[in-house]
Amino acid sequence: MKKVLLTTVALVIALTLTMPLAGVAMAKTEPPLEEVTAVRLGLAIQAPDSAKVGQPLRIRVVTRPGERPVYRAQVWAININDIRNDTTSAEDYASLAERCGHLLGWTNQRGYVYPPPRIWRAGKYVLVAIKPHFIPGFTLIKIEPRVPLTLTAPESAITGQRVTMTVTEPVQKPVPRAAIFAIPLRNLVDETDQTGSYDQLLKDAEAYAEMVADPDVEAELMEDKEAYNRICKLRRYFVGFTNRDGKLTHRFWRVGLHLLIAAKCGYIPDFSIIKIKGLKPVPVEPLPMEADETVYNSP
Repeated sequence: MKKVLLTTVALVIALTLTMPLAGVAMAKTEPPLEEVTAVRLGLAIQAPDSAKVGQPLRIRVVTRPGERPVYRAQVWAININDIRNDTTSAEDYASLAERCGHLLGWTNQRGYVYPPPRIWRAGKYVLVAIKPHFIPGFTLIKIEPRVPLTLTAPESAITGQRVTMTVTEPVQKPVPRAAIFAIPLRNLVDETDQTGSYDQLLKDAEAYAEMVADPDVEAELMEDKEAYNRICKLRRYFVGFTNRDGKLTHRFWRVGLHLLIAAKCGYIPDFSIIKIKGLKPVPVEPLPMEADETVYNSP
């Protein structure tokens, strides 16, 4: 019995002496707390592959992985000509963006850059999203030159006649969803007095087309009340949008000259003149009397 007790006491003493040594050994193998790197989420940019010069860009920043919207992230645009050949990582793009990039804006709570930014120079760009504690994200976008529209319409028509207007690019490619306005020339003097110039009227038509196509643009335009009210006056002259073949059919009921304007976001507007004529009364000849018809003359 004494041997068993002595053996047990010896084991307890041995374990007591070896436990601190084991703790020291474990402490040496674990890295210090400050060397443990936290896992960072990455940023991903959702943007169109191409757009026109001056076209509002719908850009969204989300997490990678997860695709959750990221609030208050910066989005920069770097012209590809300013990028070195050895720039490959997201960190390199982020550093380069802050040195020679153009800040497009910050994201809102839905992850969208607001107000929608515009790029006014054609070329290829790298969009870079940056936010502290996130791995930067980047993507490519091509900004194409603005293409002039070509509006084709008859020189004249009569009231109530179906008039087909066609909007194409210079290569005869149909342009769908182009907005067409018809302004009676008798009202044109008043409109140009309010807008300041004929060129401003074309710009306002383009802005109205953008506003109808994208609700976010309207919120941006409302910041300038004078311009917003001026643009909204074009609503009474809005005829409609062209179909996928670039055509729009309309009946005119007001006699006189009309200024037709075709506008679409990212394109240079075009115009044409149409003359609407009234219907001339057709003279009605009296019907010939029947041979056996008797004519009674009153006394």
